[in-house]
Amino acid sequence: MMKEINNMNIHIVPPEFCIQEINPFTNQVYDKNWVYIEVNDENEYQMFDKTEHGLFQTYLSRNSLGWQWRLMDFIGYELNYHKHIIINIDSDEYQCIEQTYKGHSYMDCYLREYENSVLVHSTPKDNYENIKRTGVLKSWNLLKKITK
Repeated sequence: MMKEINNMNIHIVPPEFCIQEINPFTNQVYDKNWVYIEVNDENEYQMFDKTEHGLFQTYLSRNSLGWQWRLMDFIGYELNYHKHIIINIDSDEYQCIEQTYKGHSYMDCYLREYENSVLVHSTPKDNYENIKRTGVLKSWNLLKKITK
């Protein structure tokens, strides 16, 4: 049974849900306004992404540290861009995680216990020179403006 949670852009689907070419919520093909996240018990990865049937898909393992926070951060980020999110998770489990996350945001300005204190970022040498000069790691779009 598919279920909408308090937010009309969040759609909970059961574990047996299979992605098809046609979106079951609109009866049309998926467009860029839809994303899918599946929570599972895989041991081979923490999280990975792919696109299939025109739908951006993320798979998140319960066996990874902080997976509940990653799930809610992903949802918050996507909702900020007004996306519809299909979540493959038990609705009771989702509501429990939602309560735990209450008062937090994907934009929290601190590291969580499971997050590494080091971020690895690769960039071309020219961009590195700009990062050193400004002392700020900027988004790719902003960096392109600075280098012109």
